[in-house]
Amino acid sequence: MRAGQLVRATSVVEPWHGDYRTAFDHLSLLGPALAFVPLRQLQACVSACREAGFSADYVRSGLTPDKIDDAISRFEYGDTQVLVSVAMLSRDYDNPAVRPALDFAKQTSFGLHVQKLSRIMQTAPDKLVARYHDFTGNWQRFRDAREHFWEHGVRDWADVARYQRVNFMGRLVE
Repeated sequence: MRAGQLVRATSVVEPWHGDYRTAFDHLSLLGPALAFVPLRQLQACVSACREAGFSADYVRSGLTPDKIDDAISRFEYGDTQVLVSVAMLSRDYDNPAVRPALDFAKQTSFGLHVQKLSRIMQTAPDKLVARYHDFTGNWQRFRDAREHFWEHGVRDWADVARYQRVNFMGRLVE
């Protein structure tokens, strides 16, 4: 993790029954948003986002580097409101303007959960809030590990790996 100030993410646990259109219809986005989805649901998510009136694009493995760069550029320049990601933007992507993340992908990895949260936690001018919309229970699943993480911080990824030792209920295993 980089040193410096972070905006602490707050969670909105969203009721969801697999209908992306309903999920996007109830959202009002405050700036660019990232959405994390499983591959099999990529097209359904992008289509529902567009039907709800948001401009959307996606990145996933298997796209050429040029296509990925084009999608990210359109997102960063404001031409795309929601960038849908399938296992792509959870690491090594920084866009401090991003405030909300919509997580439709259930996780078993605390490290990946932290990576998703860190995409919205960078500080930016006038950024006071980072909102994590949880549609699959990840926020609750990793509650204890995340609170331990916040309280004690991390020096490097070995610390995140240590916090990874949570049982299936999200409890930290010492």
